[in-house]
Amino acid sequence: MAFVKYEVEKAPSADVRLGKLGITFTKSALERHHLGDAEYINLYFDPDTNEIGISASAAGDRSAFKTAPRGKTGRDIFIASKKFYERFGIVVEGRNATDGKLTDRDGIAAFKLNAPKTASAPAGPGRPRGRRKKEVVAQEEPAA
Repeated sequence: MAFVKYEVEKAPSADVRLGKLGITFTKSALERHHLGDAEYINLYFDPDTNEIGISASAAGDRSAFKTAPRGKTGRDIFIASKKFYERFGIVVEGRNATDGKLTDRDGIAAFKLNAPKTASAPAGPGRPRGRRKKEVVAQEEPAA
């Protein structure tokens, strides 16, 4: 019988990681989607498919987000997207907030969000706060 060499299987790394303050992309993922040199990124949200999309933007675009290097080597790209989350009610909880893979959809690089999809609408001003008072019902004494 012949020997078979054991080789470590490397788990595929995520292209995208979501945090409470923003989104981190790997530089290689952005380069695959021709966004590696972009200093500004536009963010999109599709509530029907629960996907976030990204595309390169011009420096003068007021709705664009500035990219910043992140990580030990500076190869990851970070976008501070807390305002984007708030605008669309996106809740980021834990490390499994996305499938982590960028795909091309209609010329925009996109990735899916995992449940929970979005935050519920905030309570209106008429919503009661605190404990409700229990009603006391007077009971009749039984006749003797």
